[in-house]
Amino acid sequence: MPSSTRRRSTWCGSRARTPAPSSPRPPPGSSGRWTRPSPTSRRRGCSRRRTCSATEAPISGHWFRDSVSRAREPGLPLGVPRPGPRMNPFTVTMTAVGLAALALAGDAFGQASTRPGVGAVPYSGTTSGVTFRTWAPNASGVNVAGSFNGWNTTTHPLVAEGGGWWSRDINGVTAGAQYKYVVRNGTQTLWKNDPRARRLVNSLGNSIVYSPTAYQWQTGPFAIAPWNEVVLYEMHPGTFNVLPGNQPPGTFAHAAQRLDHVRDLGINAIALMPVNEFPGNLSWGYNPSYPYSVESAYGGPDALKAFIDAAHARGIAVLGDVVYNHWGPNDMDMWVFDGWSIPGRGGIFFYSDTRANTPWGDTRPDYGRGEVRSYIRDNAMMWLDEFRMDGLRFDATKFIR
Repeated sequence: MPSSTRRRSTWCGSRARTPAPSSPRPPPGSSGRWTRPSPTSRRRGCSRRRTCSATEAPISGHWFRDSVSRAREPGLPLGVPRPGPRMNPFTVTMTAVGLAALALAGDAFGQASTRPGVGAVPYSGTTSGVTFRTWAPNASGVNVAGSFNGWNTTTHPLVAEGGGWWSRDINGVTAGAQYKYVVRNGTQTLWKNDPRARRLVNSLGNSIVYSPTAYQWQTGPFAIAPWNEVVLYEMHPGTFNVLPGNQPPGTFAHAAQRLDHVRDLGINAIALMPVNEFPGNLSWGYNPSYPYSVESAYGGPDALKAFIDAAHARGIAVLGDVVYNHWGPNDMDMWVFDGWSIPGRGGIFFYSDTRANTPWGDTRPDYGRGEVRSYIRDNAMMWLDEFRMDGLRFDATKFIR
């Protein structure tokens, strides 16, 4: 979509918190305005105000519209899809697929993982390793190739769990390892980035294993000001504090250098424009290629956490901007992810009829699929829980249908 286009949105947020086709192969080795809101003001166009309407109320310490729910399944870990129609609750039958010529010790048999999580999830505890899990219901086989096995396409097959899910534990893999999925469907062999990749080299590069617990937070629980006391500044990280003599994009570290100035202006909340991985290095962010990955040109996930940490230390809340009305349309490996699609459509993550049509391309997510709904829900929860964001702006909600 053109980066100059802005759309109407909905906010929800936390008041307080306890702590597109892919490339054929991977690279070898490889000043804005601020305003004080009033209880009667309404959000119009690109206004930088967040208000509550008659249909909103602070419920259990959170802001919500009456059509938005943030309920969590009791005991369900972040990243695990909610059981339901067309869903796999990850009750796994351990099935040996025979001896494999594996490069890593301690992984002599291939079997589905019993560990929770989707994407590339490092083991908890002292044992090093990663659980790889992905959804590819039409694939005849899925392998993971990466820097840990010389990009070998056969030594580490994932095992079918049922319901279109594939998984495997691979011992010895650590954060920082690069990888891609090798998805087979009939005669097709597709190199695909992980739709839930938490970090990428860039929008055309490889997925990178990321540890979500590695960053050491310097601040504790943070409480955003009451909604009618919030003074909100919308920030584009790529251009907010570009240093003299440099060209955009700026980074989260650059933006953090001016947080004292932001605080001294009387601003107590920052709304970041979308920080998901997008094509190229400079964009408003409303063309997300990888919703789970923080834009590499801004510094990646730990740099975002450090920015939020620094803002909280100054009494400034940080809210995010999420795009769930469409994805892409460029540099997007979710497109025809497992090799199946109706001609001209995007396959399993997208509607396969006219419901796919949006003003920004035919890439509306298929909200009718439980797996896609979980993909969106888990993404929203990631920003609130792991990144400690204090709220979310939902972009162009009238197109989420």
